[in-house]
Amino acid sequence: MHRRAHRFLPALFLCAALLALVPAALAADNGLIVFQGNRGGPPAVFTVKPNGSDLERLGAGLQPAISRDGKKIVFVRSSGSGAELWLLNTENGKVERITNDAKGNSQPAISPDGSQIVFVGRARAGGDPNEREHLYLIDADGSNERELTSGQRTADLEPSFSPDGKRIVFVRTSPFAQLMTITVGGDDLTVVTDRDERFTGPGSPSYSPDGDRILFNASARGGDRIWTIGSGGKGLEQLTKGDDEGVEPAYSPDGNSIVFRRGRDLLTMDAGGGGTQQLVDGQDGSNIHPSWGR
Repeated sequence: MHRRAHRFLPALFLCAALLALVPAALAADNGLIVFQGNRGGPPAVFTVKPNGSDLERLGAGLQPAISRDGKKIVFVRSSGSGAELWLLNTENGKVERITNDAKGNSQPAISPDGSQIVFVGRARAGGDPNEREHLYLIDADGSNERELTSGQRTADLEPSFSPDGKRIVFVRTSPFAQLMTITVGGDDLTVVTDRDERFTGPGSPSYSPDGDRILFNASARGGDRIWTIGSGGKGLEQLTKGDDEGVEPAYSPDGNSIVFRRGRDLLTMDAGGGGTQQLVDGQDGSNIHPSWGR
């Protein structure tokens, strides 16, 4: 596969140097949050510490996701021929293109050990042109791409790895939106949420660090709320209380906190839904797709 190594703007080198020089400090404040921000120019990848300090713009990119160990960030970069996946090594600042197929790849997530990437794509050469979006796996070096899910009537979106890297949770949209899990080998497809009168349209699922629960957002009482459910589909809990809205939630590496979006702002809260604090103010531009790693 043809791959080209590129580099971000100088801010990247500063960020990479900081990550390499002060890993103990990052661990002490519970890691690093990566997100997509818009500040008057093209969408870019940003990082910020969980206390809201050290906001850094790394370079142009969409839908970033950081590995749980904080060593790699996968993201999407648009081009004239489509959208491709790129990978940033936070330890040395190296950026490489992972895909090169102009199929509109999107919504990537990286395995906890950084070795595999799951993403949403359309049928490759020789595949069924009538298929909708489905999940693909690829090794982090750009090799061994394979289709994980398939079918003409369903679209599979928003994948995320389990903490042990053995399963993937995602959204299946037909005949109604529901959360599903599947092994990385494509076996044991399991329904997590079925029809439920308490909410509709579940999205942005991700596992807790211990793998016991799945965090997601869904519509209820006229707005988006944040929920959690046991990975086996039992024990539903609503975390955002009353009319408090929230989308795109993700756990901290220790499982004690959650980052999420409300409008243009990023916020954090306790894993139980309390102690909400603003992380990134949306006054200067929108902030979306947060992801939390060490």
